[in-house]
Amino acid sequence: MEKEKGTRVMKIYLVNQSVNNNYDTYDAMVIVADTKEEAKKYSLIHSSGEYTWAPIEDLNCSYEGVYTGESVKPFLLLASFNAG
Repeated sequence: MEKEKGTRVMKIYLVNQSVNNNYDTYDAMVIVADTKEEAKKYSLIHSSGEYTWAPIEDLNCSYEGVYTGESVKPFLLLASFNAG
């Protein structure tokens, strides 16, 4: 795949968990990052604060595709949140 000038290729990951299934929790996030480890760590940063997630060792992470764009840092593309 040829990339345009000024763009960067990163990977798209689905990060999910099934240990914390209460209200006001995330159950899945789609994150753009370079590696699975980076995607898991970014999910912890995004979910910090008043909303809960799961410990990093309980997170599942699967490769879903390729992102080509201008971003040079990991970012959240989509999140599934179970509001109470």
